[in-house]
Amino acid sequence: MDEPAIPPPPPDTEKAWLYWFIATIVLPAIAGSLFIRGGVSNRVAMILGAVAFVLHLFASTKMDGTKGCAVLFFLIGGWALMVVTFFGGCALSFPKI
Repeated sequence: MDEPAIPPPPPDTEKAWLYWFIATIVLPAIAGSLFIRGGVSNRVAMILGAVAFVLHLFASTKMDGTKGCAVLFFLIGGWALMVVTFFGGCALSFPKI
């Protein structure tokens, strides 16, 4: 009599959601606020943007794996959200005239 195969446990996506949130909202907003100030802050903003982009890629694939099409929606929606929060960070720290 064969024993039924035990399926592997589902991946822990709780941390992936936290990283996705940080990569799509927090880091781009900080990068936008640093970018609007200019000077050396532009380089820091570019580094934060690159870190956010890579973290976003890893978090999106961790949430669904490579088997589903939800990764595509996480990637496209996350990129749109990153652009919006970057400009939101720029607008919030823009000097008042």
